This record gives sequence, C-alpha cells and structure tokens, in this order.
Amino acid sequence: IFNRTGLELSAAQQKAALWKEKIPIDGLDAVGRALEIFYRYSAFPQDEPLDLKPFKHAVEKAPDSFMSHDLMGWAYYRQTDYANAGHSFRKALTINPNGAGVMAGLMWCGVFTRNWEETSYWSARKADVCDKDVAKAKEKARQRFEKHAK
Repeated sequence: IFNRTGLELSAAQQKAALWKEKIPIDGLDAVGRALEIFYRYSAFPQDEPLDLKPFKHAVEKAPDSFMSHDLMGWAYYRQTDYANAGHSFRKALTINPNGAGVMAGLMWCGVFTRNWEETSYWSARKADVCDKDVAKAKEKARQRFEKHAK
C-alpha cells in the first residue's frame, strides 16, 4: 500500500508507526473525542486544567487500545501527574512496544521527576525504535535534564 501512495517507510519506521488497534466503534468515538480535546487544549491557551473524564472514558470504552492509554498518559502529564502518566504510558507500551511518542512521554516524566535513569533509558529506547543515534539522543536528554533542574 505504501508504494502506491508514494510513502516510503523503512522497516524501522513501519515498526514505529504502524500497529493494530483493538478498538470497538464506540471506543473509536471516545478516543477520537479525547484526541480532539487534547489537541485543542494543546493548541490554545487554557485557564482551566485539562478535564480527565473524556480520557478515562476512552480507556473504559477501548481498554485494549494503544491510543486510549497514550492519550490518558499525556492528559495526566499535562496535569503534572507524572506517576499516573507513567502508568498509562507503560500500559500503552504493553499494547504497542514501539510507541515512540509514549517513550518520549516517559523520558519527559523522568526529566520532571528528576530521575536520570528513566530519562536516559527512555531517550535511548525511543532513538533505537526510530533508528536514530542513541548517544546523541542521550546527550540531548541530558541537556533537557539539566535545563529543567530546579
């Protein structure tokens, strides 16, 4: 299919970008709504904290969906609830072990919880999954870790 569309994905890119979602129609609707809410919240300044209800609803309706747990992780992350974000991100990785965005979320949780081992580990895992230079990724993570030191 990718050759017909003109999209050339390497094996590593396919591994990171494509996965099977186990999601019923009502789960798809719930995940879609959560995604829309998250994008709007991210794109426009907000005075109120992000409401977790739509994200919890998406996980309830699609418990075996990578996207539902990924979005739940980012919603917790936006509330600076890094423990629950990490739990949701790890659940997402049990469904799709190559979720690079989730690995980025775990790396950032490590940065903000001041856990260098987590920061380093997840930056390296993401680089590996994305077929990038692991040493460079770890160095960039170190810079982020130091920048956000309190």
